[in-house]
Amino acid sequence: MTGTIPTYAVIPTEGRPCLHDCVAALRDQVDTVILATNNGYGARDVSGVQLAVIEDADTESPNISRWWNNGLKVAQGLSETRRQDRWNVLVINDDTIMAPGSVATLTAGLRDYWEADLASPWDGPTIRLWRDSKQPPPRIAGWCFALRGETGLRADEELVWWTGDNDISWQAADAGGMVTVPGVDHQHLHPNGYTVARPELTEQAGKDMARFVEKWGRPAW
Repeated sequence: MTGTIPTYAVIPTEGRPCLHDCVAALRDQVDTVILATNNGYGARDVSGVQLAVIEDADTESPNISRWWNNGLKVAQGLSETRRQDRWNVLVINDDTIMAPGSVATLTAGLRDYWEADLASPWDGPTIRLWRDSKQPPPRIAGWCFALRGETGLRADEELVWWTGDNDISWQAADAGGMVTVPGVDHQHLHPNGYTVARPELTEQAGKDMARFVEKWGRPAW
């Protein structure tokens, strides 16, 4: 389905209606879709898509970095059970619709560079490797990025809602590299939808920005 190296998708979600279309678009593009949630969401089956659901123990406050990590742990467990020594993880928002072939474009870009730990879509003309957070890579596409699963890269859970994607891309740049990949066709339906609609998440975003500066010594962008 996805080539010799399997790809697992991790989707943090509280079950917005757009989730169904997000999952359906991943049919024939990934091996398993892992839904990371904290509200007991009952996944709606999508024909031809293998689903796994991981529930966060904290049902009160969303922590997207922890949801990502929960999904990454499930992907690692599935890979170990299936005796896979290499695997890709597509981290994708539940409001993102990936066009046919777009996941393969992104993960091929990741695997084109043996030292790269992360790949992000971008609008530049050519693929490029970024290797040093002191000269920061372009801002990551937080709606979707791919990780080399076997490296064990994880999100910083102190960045609860905002800038966690920037942090993991800077981690990757320092660890080996971040690749920016053109031509990843998609639709992003509701940019910043949760953050704008929920005042507590808007407030948390400000705290996360301050935490990022404290950690790295400069803003994420």
